[in-house]
Amino acid sequence: MALQVVRNEKELLEEAKQAEANEDLETAEKRYEQLIKQDPHHELPYDRLMVIYRRQKRYEDELRLINKGLKNFGDVYKKKEEKFIAKHKELSRLSNALIKKAGLQKNEFTPQPIAKWLKRKEMVETKMKKSR
Repeated sequence: MALQVVRNEKELLEEAKQAEANEDLETAEKRYEQLIKQDPHHELPYDRLMVIYRRQKRYEDELRLINKGLKNFGDVYKKKEEKFIAKHKELSRLSNALIKKAGLQKNEFTPQPIAKWLKRKEMVETKMKKSR
């Protein structure tokens, strides 16, 4: 069984950027994927990998990556929101009551990078439909 060396994030990121600058997209892709595997909540590797896929017109791969990023980041924000609501139950109750009393709709804020990736997802799906 081969021993796999886990490189630190900084080294991998530098290797990926260098490979991308040298147009070695295959190596860059592998390094960004390693970074995502090591830390699925780091935005930069997702963004750079999406660019690589886009340049190569690999829309299925880009869509798969976007969905993976949306899930990973969505889970993080959902947990933070649940934790906040649990900690501040009275504030949440009052806020919801005020929104209802004022006849407003609950403001749904979509944090970054989720909002950006949702927009990109729409564009990729449109390009995929056109290419069929």
